[in-house]
Amino acid sequence: LTYASCGLWALATVATAYTSSFAGVAACRALQGVAMAATAPAGYALLGRAFPPDKLATASSRYAAAVSAGGALAAVSTRLDDAIGWRGALAV
Repeated sequence: LTYASCGLWALATVATAYTSSFAGVAACRALQGVAMAATAPAGYALLGRAFPPDKLATASSRYAAAVSAGGALAAVSTRLDDAIGWRGALAV
């Protein structure tokens, strides 16, 4: 499930760069949302299998912090948008 959702997210992101209408962008963004909705539960399930109970809280908190940091780093994509346009930024 994790690989499939990551693959769907990546394809939808690249497809957004090549769409030519608002409806196309909206559909691609909806696919991204569906894909991302599947990653969090799968990620926590993988952590539950990979770590013993006494280490699970630390692993889960680090995972959650990394997800938040990734969201914050997404702001850097505005620099790409300024440099190469939104279509180029999505195709990188």
